[in-house]
Amino acid sequence: MNVHKNPIWLLSTLLATLLAACVAVQAAPLAQDADQQPDSEEGTVMWYELDDLKMYYEVHGEGQPVLLLHGSPADHRMMVSAQEPIFQEREGWQRIYVDLPGMGQTTGGSWLQSNDDVLAVLVQFMDDVYPDQRFLVIGESYGAYLARGLLHEKHAQIDGLFLLAPSVADHPEARILAPHMTIVSNPEGLAQFPSPFDQFFASTLVVQDDAVLAQMQDIVDGILSSDEETLSRIRQRHGFSFAADVLSEPFAKPVLILTGKQDSIVGYEQAGDLLQYYPRATYAVLDRAGHGVNMEQPVIYTLLVNEWLDRVAEEQASAGQPD
Repeated sequence: MNVHKNPIWLLSTLLATLLAACVAVQAAPLAQDADQQPDSEEGTVMWYELDDLKMYYEVHGEGQPVLLLHGSPADHRMMVSAQEPIFQEREGWQRIYVDLPGMGQTTGGSWLQSNDDVLAVLVQFMDDVYPDQRFLVIGESYGAYLARGLLHEKHAQIDGLFLLAPSVADHPEARILAPHMTIVSNPEGLAQFPSPFDQFFASTLVVQDDAVLAQMQDIVDGILSSDEETLSRIRQRHGFSFAADVLSEPFAKPVLILTGKQDSIVGYEQAGDLLQYYPRATYAVLDRAGHGVNMEQPVIYTLLVNEWLDRVAEEQASAGQPD
């Protein structure tokens, strides 16, 4: 496998130009305090404020908290579309979908200079909004990188970890990437997206059928809503200043690590290196799937996520949890 720069990182340069020229204006967040806002179609809209940062998040369902962290550049809709079809069929889980700093409807954060700072926001958020509660963490791509950092800081409170197409290397240049392969092509479907998105999806999606492409508009909208200035500042110090996976003791709760064999954005090989830290991890590498593994292999994806949640529930029952 080749080690080379991540296509989505290279795309960010194009996006900066695209964002500057974009005529459409993203709707601003509600000019209200951090209290609960009226329900939206997606869930209950909430705001969390920390200094000049105003972080948007949605809460779905009731039960034990599950914090869901999306990739970059994107927003909470990436995780809603991936996870809600599963969680809506289960009871007992309260899903917390955040817009990470620099993305979606989250604004401010002029002091954010690194992913250490972003992680500090997430730690403070959980301490303030869900104090002393046990919770689960699901992270996709960049969100999985942050999830590992959160596990390092709060592993005693975390009952389960799911890393979806995880970004493992501290720096994108160190990623071991699979060569791109298109297994299901769809030139007509790709043509509905403006440049550079059509080329980007053509060069990264392994399965380009109508069902997959129908989910990509949320990705486009999330990218267009991102704050390139904030993201560029954080990228300058992308890697954590600490060894995120080295804990005081191995994390012995149920873990799921799910990757695509044809992932040309973050790869799959390095995710296997994480197994040494998680004695109860399932590690799956799915053929006919790239960075959009949940969309490209939805049946197996749903089975594996449900099995992970079953393992979490079983472990909690045996330990008399959650509180």
